[in-house]
Amino acid sequence: MLNTLFPNIPWDQIKCVGFDLDGTLYDEFDMIQQIYRDILNQQNHFFADKPAALAFMLTRWLERGSSYNYIFSEAFDRFSNDPFRKEEFIQKALTLFRNYNPILSLSERTRYLLNIFRQKFDLFLISDGPPVLQKNKFKALDLDIFFHPDQLIFTGDHGQDFYKPRVDSFYQLARTLEWRYSNKEILYFGDRTVDEELTSNLDIQFQKVYNMVPQ
Repeated sequence: MLNTLFPNIPWDQIKCVGFDLDGTLYDEFDMIQQIYRDILNQQNHFFADKPAALAFMLTRWLERGSSYNYIFSEAFDRFSNDPFRKEEFIQKALTLFRNYNPILSLSERTRYLLNIFRQKFDLFLISDGPPVLQKNKFKALDLDIFFHPDQLIFTGDHGQDFYKPRVDSFYQLARTLEWRYSNKEILYFGDRTVDEELTSNLDIQFQKVYNMVPQ
């Protein structure tokens, strides 16, 4: 089955499989709309037209993605009725975002595939982002069924200097697990350019997916 779904991967060589989190194992939009809605609900005194502000923020996220840092600022500039408290709004929005506890679930497709992978390979996960938020998402998705704590690297625990495509976190994980794999025996699933750059820097196999659907 894996040969059919991902025909470019030399499966007879693979012994260890890693994953990104956001956009790879679940649809990140499911979380983003929860966070943005709660940010606006908690600070609704700044916005006369909250539905329009939410629609704008979601559209900008779809256009620019999670690495774009100006969505809160742009929304405030367009829709706020109190232009002198922009910094207050942004700081409160960031605090909520970084500590958010979303309600999420894995798709049946992803759950099925993870069950197959854990029976055949050693697994690991490397995920960028605010560490509290990333761990909350991991917990909400019940991913502890598939990954042991020592198979996880949340790069935000170590600061943005550890974010992908830097390889520090990968080597830290490899040392912890005392891996004996060659580069060509390791495969990483991801959805972004930085995931592909990470694998290129490490000279390991890469498969681009979105919600575990090949791209």
